[in-house]
Amino acid sequence: ITSMHAKTSGILVNPSFEVGATANNTALTSTGQLTGWDVGTAANIKTYSAAAYVYRGYANDTGVTHYGIEFIANDTLTQVVKTENPGARFLERTPYRCQIAWQRKGAATGNLTLHLGAKSKAVAIGTGVADAWNILTIDMDDDAYFAGFNENALDVKIVVDTLAVATVVVDDVEVVDQPLRRRSDRA
Repeated sequence: ITSMHAKTSGILVNPSFEVGATANNTALTSTGQLTGWDVGTAANIKTYSAAAYVYRGYANDTGVTHYGIEFIANDTLTQVVKTENPGARFLERTPYRCQIAWQRKGAATGNLTLHLGAKSKAVAIGTGVADAWNILTIDMDDDAYFAGFNENALDVKIVVDTLAVATVVVDDVEVVDQPLRRRSDRA
């Protein structure tokens, strides 16, 4: 069984935020700085290369500095899939797993929402254990199939709202199809 991770499918560009990141503990300076992602307000997002802020690294990442993203205020990260990766394809009769790793810093409260096109899943940040990785996954039901999440400008979006007191860190956005599939089902 093949191990799935953010770089498995090639659907998203820069799924672990390594390209365009700034130095450790530094706010972004422009809304398009993170390759593949658009940010609402650059100053609301910091990049971190410290191990406690990085969910995991990958084989063949020799010489790569891994980064995690810290929301220090309410904001949104968005990637329109066909704009950033015009060759990306979704299989019509195959479910997709869409998830993100996140961790609550300090006593942070608010909401974290992960969107895959027309579908989304939210979590109350205060329910996470401080400084421990949690996984937010869009439901693996009809929402996981192309017909369920398809929309005109299909995007993956990470939204933090009503953030209070502290911060929330995210890393490793995965959009991967399940390993058993027929290649003739491409949409």
